[in-house]
Amino acid sequence: MSDSGVQQQETGLPPLYSEMVPINTEMHAGYSLRARRSYRYAAAEVSLPLNVAEFPRAAISYPIAFSAATPSFPIAVLGVSSGVNLFVDEEGNWLPGTYVPAYARRYPFFLAREKDGEKFALCLDRNEEILELSDREPLLSEGEPTPALKNAMEFCQNYHKAQTLTRQVVDSLEKLDLLIDRQVSIDTVDGEKMRIGGFKMIDEEKFKALPPELLSEWRDRDILMLIYAHRLSQENWSRLVERHAQRTAVKS
Repeated sequence: MSDSGVQQQETGLPPLYSEMVPINTEMHAGYSLRARRSYRYAAAEVSLPLNVAEFPRAAISYPIAFSAATPSFPIAVLGVSSGVNLFVDEEGNWLPGTYVPAYARRYPFFLAREKDGEKFALCLDRNEEILELSDREPLLSEGEPTPALKNAMEFCQNYHKAQTLTRQVVDSLEKLDLLIDRQVSIDTVDGEKMRIGGFKMIDEEKFKALPPELLSEWRDRDILMLIYAHRLSQENWSRLVERHAQRTAVKS
């Protein structure tokens, strides 16, 4: 019997990021986005944050859970062994046919609140897997944002809006004490049991006991659809363990 858990970030920075600095004309002049995107930077992540708008697509590929942190946030579970993302191969490719979380696609950019608390600045985590010193697809041209940088800014702004909605939905779940610590137990192909914990899920009994008028409201706000996507995604735990066994077998 083996035990595993969903990792939590303890660096004070969001997952994936090691150094975020606001984009400026001096520091980032000459930088371009690489032609081929590598996801090596996510190869050690066993989970990544999700926005609720991603639930229907993410539920096809991953178990959707909620972080053990307070306040909690949704996560896509990407692995069952510490430091191994089962959806990124050694060449940095994300597994074809699976949904790539917006959090991973947003990297290395990040929209950070400025000191006044009202404005936001587009920040960058310099990473050679994503950026290169060239004029192929520059971020800046004569000190002004290029289409590539404008697209990154728009993506980050849309992501921020989705985060706001996600926070509202999760706050509603937490207010009703619907998120509980949970552990799943999966039978492995060799007959053992793998127990995976370190996350929260929606309490089925408490959910079933919700008043009809609230369920009706949640139906109209599409929250029920998100909850059902979360529940259906639990079928992916066994597939995740199978993928773990396959990768372990290849390396042994």
